[in-house]
Amino acid sequence: MNYGTPEKWVEWYEKKTGDTFTLPEGYTVNFHERRGMATFLPDLENRMLVVGYVIGDGRFWHDAIEMIAKQNGFRYIATICTRDVKAYIRFWKYKIIKQWDKDGQKRYLARNRGGCYATLTYRGKDEKTGVDTYMVIQYMVPGEKPKLE
Repeated sequence: MNYGTPEKWVEWYEKKTGDTFTLPEGYTVNFHERRGMATFLPDLENRMLVVGYVIGDGRFWHDAIEMIAKQNGFRYIATICTRDVKAYIRFWKYKIIKQWDKDGQKRYLARNRGGCYATLTYRGKDEKTGVDTYMVIQYMVPGEKPKLE
């Protein structure tokens, strides 16, 4: 696809999802005319890169965001999964290590081929679509395992 401008990519996104694009304070827009756009917020205190929107080529933006995080010393990437969680885990080539419930919330611990872990925690249904959503925290340092509660 080649929508050429951020405005055209937003138009495509809103038509496809029915969602309205809004740029929260502090988030930056990263744009590529053929690949789309992604927004993120650096959380320097927690050494975390918080991803807002990914519009367009998700695989491209996944790799770009990982590269940006690594180059800038972020230890974590945070995002929201708005798709089927098990399909999301498979798509990004993670393997489920542990699955459990905590306070009525489904949680997953997964690890990718590079030895990096991710936690996925149920956060509720999307207000517009009714789809289950998960908070995803991806650990950038291979082998760094989250402390599970």
